[in-house]
Amino acid sequence: MGQTVSFLNPEMKNPYSLRWTFGVQHSFTSNLLLEVSYIGNHAVHLPVSVTQLNVIPRQFLSTSPTPDATLAGTLTGTVANPFAGLLPGKT
Repeated sequence: MGQTVSFLNPEMKNPYSLRWTFGVQHSFTSNLLLEVSYIGNHAVHLPVSVTQLNVIPRQFLSTSPTPDATLAGTLTGTVANPFAGLLPGKT
């Protein structure tokens, strides 16, 4: 209690990144040049230093296009600490 949760993935894979560029130039006249370029980057197996363990499952998320003030007030309201008094010197 009162500690953070940590986890070391025993099946961690080596991260890597692929980068590429592609460009084409075409001269229509001596004063008119068209250039089109594409730059890409794809990273794989990047480590995540913070894993969100308190995720709300998708089925419980609102699909309403407008905010629900009553629900927001309920979800962000203050509640009594259920662990209060369980650790010595902590309230």
